[in-house]
Amino acid sequence: MKNSRSPRARPRACHHPIRLLAFAVASCFAPLVGANPTGGTVVSGQAAITQQGKQLTIVNSPSAVIHWKGFSIGADEVTRFVQQSPASAVLNRVVGQDPSKILGTLSSNGRVFLINPNGILFGAGARVDVAGLVASSLQLSDKDFIAGRLRFTETPGAKGIENQGAIQTAAGGEVLLIAPDVKNSGVITSPKGEVILAAGKSVEIVDPKSPHLRVEITAPENEAVNLGSIVADGGRVSIYATSIRNAGRIQANTVERTQAGEIVLKAKKEVTLEKTSVITASGEAGWPAELAPGAASSAGGGDARLGPIRSRFRPSSKLRVSVERTVASGTAERPRPRFAGEE
Repeated sequence: MKNSRSPRARPRACHHPIRLLAFAVASCFAPLVGANPTGGTVVSGQAAITQQGKQLTIVNSPSAVIHWKGFSIGADEVTRFVQQSPASAVLNRVVGQDPSKILGTLSSNGRVFLINPNGILFGAGARVDVAGLVASSLQLSDKDFIAGRLRFTETPGAKGIENQGAIQTAAGGEVLLIAPDVKNSGVITSPKGEVILAAGKSVEIVDPKSPHLRVEITAPENEAVNLGSIVADGGRVSIYATSIRNAGRIQANTVERTQAGEIVLKAKKEVTLEKTSVITASGEAGWPAELAPGAASSAGGGDARLGPIRSRFRPSSKLRVSVERTVASGTAERPRPRFAGEE
């Protein structure tokens, strides 16, 4: 049964523009009152949208598409998607003019897509607990979504995405944050899963399971910044942009022989590792593999210079840094990243 939810009158005053991302995007995020998603209209598949108090519940069929006038969640509010299975997905497209400000709880037993060209902010108190999350300010067509194609095309004036909160998936899940500029200062956790931060004007995830070239980016001056923590033990963390800056923790440790962790940093211009940067892709017990200021890159075993120390990489751990160019096989060149404080 197709069901739509009529918008309720809710103030969305926006008086003082502030920066969604400290490095790029100015957007207007004034306080929202009663900010659960409003004006939902089902345009493909089936969904029942009901609200009880401060909880909004959506029961949707696989690959349902819902257009919303606004999609934000207040600090004391809950938006919950009930889906058929962890493999099910729902596309939420914002057709109004407001950015999405997620301050409360977003949960689902399936995958949740949120598309908003006006920008997306997961605030410091936000809690996202889903099987998978895909958030983007770029365009993803209904046709591509239903077909399972992750092809995000350029959207003129698209704003950025910032996470200050806690985003968590079930084991084997995925977190994809895709926008012209992406910043994480919160915590992203996806055990044995996939975390991708992709900063570009157009992004295509070719094959999330392929060890080779997986993301294509058209990005003249786009930046991805991690100031927080990204953990995908037994999984993969990938960051793609023109410029990458890390001052936080990126971790993809191996949890068992068949679940090797992997980290990929791919920048067209430069990778900057601040003094507080910690990047780990540990292999077998007792064989830590870390990338620190002074490191170049390592893949599939061998030694790598890590600032004043030397650490050994086992084949069970993979850590690659690519700057300016990569070879088609997905192996890295061995450029030297630029580090904070260097001339």
